[in-house]
Amino acid sequence: MRFQYSGAKRPSAAPATQSNHAPQPVHPAHAPLTPPPNLKFLLAQKEMKKRRYTACGGVVVRQDRVLVLLRPSRHEVRLPKGHVESGETCREAAAREVEEESGYAATAFLADLGEQVVEFDHEGCHYVRTERYFLMATGDPDAASPSPAEPQFEPAWLTWEEALDQLTYEAEREWVRRARRAGGRRPPREES
Repeated sequence: MRFQYSGAKRPSAAPATQSNHAPQPVHPAHAPLTPPPNLKFLLAQKEMKKRRYTACGGVVVRQDRVLVLLRPSRHEVRLPKGHVESGETCREAAAREVEEESGYAATAFLADLGEQVVEFDHEGCHYVRTERYFLMATGDPDAASPSPAEPQFEPAWLTWEEALDQLTYEAEREWVRRARRAGGRRPPREES
């Protein structure tokens, strides 16, 4: 619905007089024009810069546990993901981001979990992020990560239920549900 204000005043209803009768409703043509409650939000969103990008990541599993990243500075629990760099495929970006953010290298891609679009506002910009995730496997979760994780993250291995309960964002919980349906509950063990 669009609202326009021409600047001309609408005629007001006839002045009320005292009587024992209930007040008469104001005819809609004479009612004051009131903008919708979210008009400021809609106008602000229209004025915001829009930025679109693609991010790829992984639901990394091993021995019935899911790799998550604790981000204490923001009180968040996240899945590993990040921007796709120039010349990189989504699979390459997902593998790189998992290793950079967690220190764990993916040893197998088990399934493509598809795409979803996430929109959010941050610091005066409206972001439209196309996310693509993969179900991935890695080595023993009890072993220390072979390379250091990014300093803002602390890798942790949670059960499926713990991951679904503790992940900060619904979009990431959806990726875990998709991974579980794709057969991530018990990934194949590597041969020694």
